Amino acid sequence: MMILVDPRSKLAVQPGDISSMQVVQAPGGRWILELRMISGGEIVIPASNDYGQVDLTSIHAKLMEASK
Repeated sequence: MMILVDPRSKLAVQPGDISSMQVVQAPGGRWILELRMISGGEIVIPASNDYGQVDLTSIHAKLMEASK
């Protein structure tokens, strides 16, 4: 099952492909969701960008629920 993690770019991931994730405050005060993948890659999703905002807490919760 794929979970949409960034509706602005239509980015979706499989929860089983994620090795770790965290919501952190980046330099400059921006909030981001960092997804570290089992493959070694990293996906960084900002809470807001030129295309709008997303609720990182909601996305994090969906991924946690799907990984159970």
